[in-house]
Amino acid sequence: MDNSNENNKTLTMANINPRIIEVEYAVRGPIVIRAAEIEKQIKEGAHKFPFDRVIRANIGDCHASGNQVPVTYIRQVCIYNISF
Repeated sequence: MDNSNENNKTLTMANINPRIIEVEYAVRGPIVIRAAEIEKQIKEGAHKFPFDRVIRANIGDCHASGNQVPVTYIRQVCIYNISF
């Protein structure tokens, strides 16, 4: 393959968008801190939120949040022994 081809674009630190380099992943950031404050207010009953619980979806693991049942059906299909 000819690397001098203009269509061959390689992502490098020199040509990547600087905002990508500056991205931060914070498990303990302002959103999590505010969520904890809201949870505390809900627990104490001193709130006027239109909801009664906080769903923690900031970490991208819906199963760890406790609000999503495990995907057992797909697992069962994957391990099913097909005998014809």
